[in-house]
Amino acid sequence: MSTEYLCDSVDDSPSTESVTVKCPSCRGSGRIPKEYESQLVAIIPVRDKRLKPRRTWLWIVLTLAICIILASLLGFFLAPRSVKLSLRSNHLNGTKIYDNNASDFTQSDVKVISILSYKITNTNFYPIYISKLQMTISTLGDFDSPVQAGRIIDNSKFEIALKSEANHNINATMELRSVMGQV
Repeated sequence: MSTEYLCDSVDDSPSTESVTVKCPSCRGSGRIPKEYESQLVAIIPVRDKRLKPRRTWLWIVLTLAICIILASLLGFFLAPRSVKLSLRSNHLNGTKIYDNNASDFTQSDVKVISILSYKITNTNFYPIYISKLQMTISTLGDFDSPVQAGRIIDNSKFEIALKSEANHNINATMELRSVMGQV
């Protein structure tokens, strides 16, 4: 059955409007019976503006821009930043000095026990967890070469919130060894 035949055979009287629908292939100027609506295929010319995509380039550019912005934001907020560890003061608090071999002039050991106060600064956008902290204390030895004077291991566990800082204290023990009584 051709569409032209159906469109021409149905008259436009008000009684037929309830049993007919507008013909999609003739741009609504004709009518077809409702029982043939699911069986008929509308033929639309290739040059019809309804088949041409509108603003496709705009949607593509907009989608790409949104994806780039989201990726940049994720990279900015989730990229790890450094955690800064610094001493709170330049002097040692609660320092005690012990001389192990005060009678021996040729070799002397000095033990220094003090409290180190340091500040940990978290510049990340997420909290950090510290479970173990190791520090090495060095002094200048002969010819200004560094000599390890002590090693501190702090096993206390704590959390530092995002974009904040925390203060922490630790007991530090340093042993200074010298030859010929010079410390």
